[in-house]
Amino acid sequence: MNASNSWWVSGLFTIAGVLITTLAGLGLTILNRRTERFRLSRQQKVESYPELLHAANRLARLPVWPSSAGDPHALLDDIDRNAQRVQLFAPQTVRQQVTELLAAASSLAEVVSGIRVNSKPAHGDVVDQRDAANHRHAVDMLLQATERFLSTIRIDLEVDRP
Repeated sequence: MNASNSWWVSGLFTIAGVLITTLAGLGLTILNRRTERFRLSRQQKVESYPELLHAANRLARLPVWPSSAGDPHALLDDIDRNAQRVQLFAPQTVRQQVTELLAAASSLAEVVSGIRVNSKPAHGDVVDQRDAANHRHAVDMLLQATERFLSTIRIDLEVDRP
C-alpha cells in the first residue's frame, strides 16, 4: 500500500469506529430500558400477587354465618380489583390462573349469598346440612385455584420451592 491509498483506509477505519461506538451505545440503551422495565414489572408483581392471594384467602375463610361476618360480594370486588391489576402485567400463564381463580371466587360468593338468602343457620351458626356439601365444594375449588395460582406465580417470580 502506498501513501496515496492510505487516506481512504484511515477514513474507513474512522467510519467503522463511529458505527461500532454508535451501535454499542444504542445496544446498551436498549438493554438498560429492558432491564428497567423488567425491574418495574417484577416490583409490581411482588406487590400485586400477594394482594390477590390475600383477597382470595379472605373469601375462602369467610364464614357463612353470622351474615355480619362479611359481604362475599365486597370480598369478590376486592379480588376482581386485584385480578385486573395483575392482568395488566402478568404473563399468559399467570393470567390464565387469575381467570380460574376469579371464576372460583365468583362461584363461592354466589354460594354464600344463596345460602344466606335461602336458609337459616343451623345450631351454633353452622351451615345447614343440606347446603354444607355445596359450600365445602365451592371453598375447595377456590383453595385449589389459589394453590395453582401460587405455584404459577412462584415460577414467574423464579422463587425456589420450600
